[in-house]
Amino acid sequence: MEQIILVMYHHPRFLLRKPEIMKKFVDKVDKMGMDRSSRMFIHGIRIFSSMSYKTWELKFRTFGELGFSEDDIAAAFRYTPTVFGVSEEKLKEVKEVLLATGKYNLSCIINYPTSLMYSVEKRYKPRLQVLEMLESKNMIQSWPKIKTLCPMPNKRFYEKFIEPYLDEDGDVCTEKSALSGKRTVKVKN
Repeated sequence: MEQIILVMYHHPRFLLRKPEIMKKFVDKVDKMGMDRSSRMFIHGIRIFSSMSYKTWELKFRTFGELGFSEDDIAAAFRYTPTVFGVSEEKLKEVKEVLLATGKYNLSCIINYPTSLMYSVEKRYKPRLQVLEMLESKNMIQSWPKIKTLCPMPNKRFYEKFIEPYLDEDGDVCTEKSALSGKRTVKVKN
């Protein structure tokens, strides 16, 4: 009931579907192997309901082109079905940016598909620039795992990767709003 209430609040049109159509979506989610008691089950149904069969096939093909196997795609759907609502262009762009660092590989992305949902411009580029700079100056030993880097709030990223080095090197700077977590961290060149 809690999940239905959340969907009613955030996506009310979803619940206006005819019962026979809704049953087809439930069957599709069942075929993907998602447990009906999972908190993601209703989100899986909502994602299926938001796209045509042709669009679903395009998403499936895009994930295959990114390097996901059929099992990986099904696991990604069970873990975070909302990633299938991300555009094909963004999926490809995020993969390219993460792999370009040389610190993350395809298995990192496959094991944490939520990483494909974050903004390249607002989240990844600023953070990756900071990490590259810190590494080039031997200020960090290793990069955070992708599962840590992605969901970390801006304020926490600042506290962990910027604040400790402010006194040591004047190249790291932030805007005041980064302290409140409203903006990303910027690096002076």
